[in-house]
Amino acid sequence: MTTQQAVFKGLDLQQLEASVDKVLNSDLYWFPVRHHSPTVARLLQQVIRTRKPKVIFIEGPSDCNDLIAHILHPDSKPPIAMYSSYRDDNNVLNLAGISTASKDIPARFSSWYPMLAYSPEYVALKTAKEIKAKACFIDLPHHALYTPFVEGEEKPGAAGPTTDKAEDLITQSEFYRALAASAGYNSWEETWDSLFEFGAYNTDPEVFRRELAMFCAASRFTASEQQMQQDGTYQREAYMRQQIKDKLAEYQLAESDAMVICGGFHLFMDETKTDYPSPPEGTTYNSLVPYSFFRVAELSGYSAGNRAPQFYQLYWSFLQKNKTEELLPNYIVAVLKAARKKGEALSAADAIAIAQHAQMLSQLRQRPQPILDDIHDAIIACCCKGDPNEDGLVLKAAIDEVDIGRALGKVTDDVGRLPIAIDFYYWLQELDLHEFQIEEKQVKLVLNKQDEFDRQRSAFLHRLAFLKIPAASLNSSRDQFSAALFKEVWLLAWSPSIDSKLVEENLYGDSIEAATMTKLQEAVAQQLNHADACCQILYEAIKMALPSLIQPLQKNAENALANDPRVVSLAQAINYLRQIEQHSSIRQTQNSAIQDLLVLAYNRACFAIPDAATTQAEHQYELVDALKTIAETVFKDSSGAMDIELLRLNIQSAAELTEVPFLKGAFYGLLAELKVISGAEVLALLAAYAKSTADILVQAGDFLEGLLSVSRTSIITGSPQLIEAIEELFKHADHQSFLIMLPKIRQAFEAIQPQSKYAIADKVAQRHGLKSSVELVELNTSLEAAVLIADIDKQVDKIMQEWDF
Repeated sequence: MTTQQAVFKGLDLQQLEASVDKVLNSDLYWFPVRHHSPTVARLLQQVIRTRKPKVIFIEGPSDCNDLIAHILHPDSKPPIAMYSSYRDDNNVLNLAGISTASKDIPARFSSWYPMLAYSPEYVALKTAKEIKAKACFIDLPHHALYTPFVEGEEKPGAAGPTTDKAEDLITQSEFYRALAASAGYNSWEETWDSLFEFGAYNTDPEVFRRELAMFCAASRFTASEQQMQQDGTYQREAYMRQQIKDKLAEYQLAESDAMVICGGFHLFMDETKTDYPSPPEGTTYNSLVPYSFFRVAELSGYSAGNRAPQFYQLYWSFLQKNKTEELLPNYIVAVLKAARKKGEALSAADAIAIAQHAQMLSQLRQRPQPILDDIHDAIIACCCKGDPNEDGLVLKAAIDEVDIGRALGKVTDDVGRLPIAIDFYYWLQELDLHEFQIEEKQVKLVLNKQDEFDRQRSAFLHRLAFLKIPAASLNSSRDQFSAALFKEVWLLAWSPSIDSKLVEENLYGDSIEAATMTKLQEAVAQQLNHADACCQILYEAIKMALPSLIQPLQKNAENALANDPRVVSLAQAINYLRQIEQHSSIRQTQNSAIQDLLVLAYNRACFAIPDAATTQAEHQYELVDALKTIAETVFKDSSGAMDIELLRLNIQSAAELTEVPFLKGAFYGLLAELKVISGAEVLALLAAYAKSTADILVQAGDFLEGLLSVSRTSIITGSPQLIEAIEELFKHADHQSFLIMLPKIRQAFEAIQPQSKYAIADKVAQRHGLKSSVELVELNTSLEAAVLIADIDKQVDKIMQEWDF
């Protein structure tokens, strides 16, 4: 960007140049960077080797300086990330119960500082070691920016990768918006690549340094003052200035001996703002962990991420070899190869066409060379034979695959492990579960929960699954109403993301058990009035062998059952409580509290049934399943504690209240199963629709569907009456009414068992003079065609009756 391009309404160009000159000509050498930029990394590397500073200050969390040695260890390979977590144990931020589920759960925050092989900060650390210079991070620890919550303020956001707000400030500045609009740039990524990554200034470090400084100065001078104050920009910069001053004094060095590497936005710090906060009290952990290209990619949700980590890694490798001209053909070939594996028919001719097209696009867009946007557009233009949003999906998937890549980093063992990781690996050994870790293969593990050792292993594996630590998955669980009650089948497999996930869970506790308990407590605090969720959490706690939680979770479940008016939720709660009973039988123990909860859930579900008489259509199938669960529970009750009469009375009340045909059929079907009314009486209700007006008659299909969804035995045994009722409906239905009813009637019969359908078919055949259903011809055609054939058949029959043979 030339100085002429920096002209912007309201921006003083002379003041802009003076500000840039002041920074760039100072004794302290400032080099502006952008995270994860190969071009910046290469130019920075040249500058460090040329200038040979004695100390390099890097924009990075100052509380992670002890990790630098591990970052540079020969066994550590990018992508890696510095991880920092903070737990507000004493609620000094007043966020317990505000950003957490309850007041007894402390607020937690974390940040990730990813580094790729071509991240300027990583390259600076490596080059500093090469020239034997000191290197240190100078940025404010992330948790220092969290201040005590005051009612009415916006609460801090969720934990996640560290996001440098400077890029947001740049893209929201008036200068950037005017520049992007004038040049036709559609994104910040396109702007950066056009001007700097592949721009005209990417060969001379000093020219690049000045042009990037000019760009950042123009952006800063037209950025929001209020936003810089609110997002911590001024506090961070004040802290960085103080760190530089303190470190120079500590090392007894002059400013001319030092070099500062930071985002270009921070070159123009407001030196009048000197205040910065101290980190709040609490528990902090810092560590270095393996990372991946995907987690750095924008697609993972990392807002300061790199849109194509593997593409820029390829670019970095060619920069190191001074063969950047090989980037375009190698990238295109990789995409086409990935697309061919997905079934696309592409050839070498397509690769040549894409390269030529990308070159032409870059010239048309006035770029020195093609950038990623040009190449993407060229691939779609040359290889997509239709709508890119439909016909180009495979190509786009191939592009994403090659852009992002699957690279995984590695961290030296010297970095040590956080307490939860130590606990995890301890229990792998203690429970003899480490085989998959040693051989890095999938291991099938069959557990017999009658065995005490296997019960311990099961509890540990359930804890891992609950925490979503990618080490174990339950392949087959038969602990619910099965002959194989005591058996669990687990699949154990090693994953590079295990350690990263353990680091994240360290926020919740120093051990697997502690983290599990904390997250269970958080879960129940968010679902206090949901009977299904509270009983599920109780079930999880029992599977995970957390006895200290059982009593309070039982109390939570009791309160939820008493306050939840939803039949479906209460029925699901019954299911979980029945599963808990199964677990009690495994351990050959009795839990009277669970029995009491089960009776409470049953009673509350019965009383809630009449209120479900107006359930909306999208939830009616869930309601029917819930009703069957409740009925099945009372049928299987051997204790005598559940009153079947209570269920009968409430279903009868609901049947009288509802005006929904499907629900009416379901309620009356259950009443038949409960022996309140006979199957003949229910079928008489179905047949009565035939004598109604057309608008009521068409509801018969819904009634029948509801009826057969719950009442199989009582209705099927009376199938002659069922057939008579349906034929009566057909006899009185006009053509349009028949078409409306038929899909529902067909759907109703699809729900019953094949043998029952065959039995009904036999009775239909016999009723019409055939010996059995085997004489019926199956008609595989559409509904419309079947109706047309039936009409034609009637007309043929009428004509033939008039013929005199």
